[in-house]
Amino acid sequence: MQLLIKSSLKTQEKARVKAEGQGGGQTALVIGGAGRMGNWFVEFMKSQGFDVHVADPNTNGETENTFSNWQETNDNYDVTVVAAPLRESAAILSQMLAITRTGLIFDIGSLKAPFKETLKQMAEKGMQVASIHPMFGPNTDLLSGKHIIFMDVGSDQSLEKVQKLFESTTANKLRCL
Repeated sequence: MQLLIKSSLKTQEKARVKAEGQGGGQTALVIGGAGRMGNWFVEFMKSQGFDVHVADPNTNGETENTFSNWQETNDNYDVTVVAAPLRESAAILSQMLAITRTGLIFDIGSLKAPFKETLKQMAEKGMQVASIHPMFGPNTDLLSGKHIIFMDVGSDQSLEKVQKLFESTTANKLRCL
């Protein structure tokens, strides 16, 4: 019976996310999209109607929507998700700061210390930047009972945009400073 209820809730949540179509007509780049959490975000963004591209050294750029290096991509993405390991994420965010990458950018790192100052500098520079910590793993199908922590890095408007991506889900959304 529990399996039936969970399956029903999962179907309802996916239908709600798809119906809302947050990403209709927009593009998203998931850096680290071949990894487990990166792939979760690839599928999540696709379910919202985004045209999703992946940048990950574990891809060979075998299709037109995959790149082995995010720096091979253009700067026309509406949303960029940084889902790389922490050390790589710190370097990627620093490089984005240096070139003033456009579009909404957010990381999903479990620790913020390695790049907290970089995120703040990005916001001070006027870049659209936010930071989240999904409190669930890549095998999660249903966000009911799961938590997502939204970190304020100095760009309220950007944080609200990221929160809106999860608005139609049943996740518990927590905002912290």
